[in-house]
Amino acid sequence: VELTTTVTAEDVNGGWGVTTGPVVATPIAVRTPGVVEVSGAAPPYVSIGQWFEVTVTVTNTGEADVVGFVPATSVPFMFPVKVVMVSGPVPGSPVTVAGGTSQTFTWTWSASGSGAVTFSASGGGTTCGGTKVQGLDTVNVTVEKRAALTGRLVAIPWRASVGQGVLVTLTVSNSGEADAVGVDMLALDVTGVG
Repeated sequence: VELTTTVTAEDVNGGWGVTTGPVVATPIAVRTPGVVEVSGAAPPYVSIGQWFEVTVTVTNTGEADVVGFVPATSVPFMFPVKVVMVSGPVPGSPVTVAGGTSQTFTWTWSASGSGAVTFSASGGGTTCGGTKVQGLDTVNVTVEKRAALTGRLVAIPWRASVGQGVLVTLTVSNSGEADAVGVDMLALDVTGVG
């Protein structure tokens, strides 16, 4: 926006008109205020003992900066405790999020007990004229008991004659909640005489 004016007056002694001519102010940039959109992200499933990351991404969809932005992740109190914060956020805060840009913050958490966990991903700062702006999102994570494999090897018949066939069966079970992927076995090791 540009502001322009002209000042006119009359000389008291001579009666003639005087003017400044056009007077122009320095242009004023009028921008839309900063607006924050917050989105959280985390892996949908983790295992007990696993460290995992929860991220908060803030996007300023306005034109003006959002200053003093402070992000946060939190979980409601749970007993037994299912997750513990290890570190974060990275980068540190508060920060300025320029209009039309995004900033992602990362926390590291440790899974300590099985069950569903809902994280609150939030943050806020100020924009034009000190107006407070903030955003909120939720992220769901399921903490599972680690995969735990057990095996049972059976040979039938238990007693065999030389040259007789023997059926060997291996049964593998997973007593954990997390899937066990890429299950493989080593070659069967045969020892003894017979």
